[in-house]
Amino acid sequence: MKWKDFFPNKELKEPPYFDGRVVCYPNLKTIRDYLAWRQVDCHINNQYNTCFWSLVKSGKTEKEAQQALKGTFSKDKNELLSQQFQINYDDEPAIFRKGSCVYRDKVETMVKTDRCGNPIKRTRLVITNANVDIIGPEFWENHPYILREGMRMLRSLTSTIGFHLVIGLSFSLIHSFDKPNDEAALRLMNASASLMMESFPDIVFGYGFSNEYSFVFQDKTELYQRQESHRTLRQNFYVTQNKRYFVIICHRDKQNGTLSKDKNELLFQQFHLNYNNEPAVFRKGSCTYRQKVEESADAEGRENTTRERWDVIVAHVDMGTEFWRKHPYILRKLDLLA
Repeated sequence: MKWKDFFPNKELKEPPYFDGRVVCYPNLKTIRDYLAWRQVDCHINNQYNTCFWSLVKSGKTEKEAQQALKGTFSKDKNELLSQQFQINYDDEPAIFRKGSCVYRDKVETMVKTDRCGNPIKRTRLVITNANVDIIGPEFWENHPYILREGMRMLRSLTSTIGFHLVIGLSFSLIHSFDKPNDEAALRLMNASASLMMESFPDIVFGYGFSNEYSFVFQDKTELYQRQESHRTLRQNFYVTQNKRYFVIICHRDKQNGTLSKDKNELLFQQFHLNYNNEPAVFRKGSCTYRQKVEESADAEGRENTTRERWDVIVAHVDMGTEFWRKHPYILRKLDLLA
């Protein structure tokens, strides 16, 4: 396993568990804005954690460190690091400050020489990991093909799929990762992200820091429709890495090789349970929204007067086309506010 490549003297006590979510983004600008926000978040979190753990290691309690940093701005933290710990934050490793990008980079390689001995070169795509600025335009101007590659088959852009993974914090605690950053753990995540990109060609870009990784899929990806491997890519994911592959198993529709129909059959035959009779709150989850309700309103000289009001409703329903057809005003209110 790759774990031993990065932690040769540390035992893997349990496999990592990831929480994941899938979001459709309307265009490339929104994708870039999202990735820029993630990198800003990386800087804010890392600068705070660098200060926090420096204070704790100097003898303060965690509560005292939190209190010392309360209300401070970026420049205050830079000053604290410089004056108290002789740390120039800008000199910290880029992998901590900027996070990590994984993408396919165009690389020229010599494939052979001609009869005169001149090199013949070909451009190929190589999975690359870099710790660079993706907030400004320079990276995207130098790599315009990254996000466009996923859209090259489209005549009009519709949406791009973003997939965000977060590893459980207990995993870091169990394995005693260094604070504020464990470089070996970060490099292991980057290696895993690279393997993920190798395994799933639909991934066009990835960005990660700390215990999080986000992936951008091609607009036309069918990954979430594959019943045999990844039915929906939602909620909880179990992720493990071995020498050759990186496997994601969605707990909703595939666990230990069983599909939804297998689980229904198991419940019925062994436990006499009809899954469809289980409470809807368990099967469908809960929706909270405002619903129009008519109520009687007393008005002098008028009979049968009614007025509308909005009640907050909690319902356990299917959110297919029928629900949105009956409640068109729910998302329409967002358009009015935009």
